[in-house]
Amino acid sequence: MDVVATHVRERIVRFVGEGQELLALLPGILDQVERLEQRCEALQQTLEALRSDHERLLAERSEVAESLSGMLNQLTRPVTELVERLRTDRGHQDAHHSPG
Repeated sequence: MDVVATHVRERIVRFVGEGQELLALLPGILDQVERLEQRCEALQQTLEALRSDHERLLAERSEVAESLSGMLNQLTRPVTELVERLRTDRGHQDAHHSPG
C-alpha cells in the first residue's frame, strides 16, 4: 500500500472515530439546550411578573405620596393660619402702641 493511501486511510479512521464521539455527545447537548430553553422561558415569565409588580408599586407609591401631601397640607394649614393671625394681631397692636 502506498504511503499516501495509508495516511489518507488513517485520517479517515480518525475522522470517523471523532465523528462517532461527537455524535455520542449530541443527545446530552440537545437535552441541555432544552433545559436551558425551559429555564429561559421561566425566567422571562418571572421578569414579566416583576415588571408588573414594579409598575403597580410605582403607582401605589405615587398615590401614597399624594395622600401624604394632602394630609401634610391639612396638618399645616391651621398652624399657617394661626401664624398669619398672630402677625396680623401683632401688626394691629404695634399700630395702636406706636408713638404718633
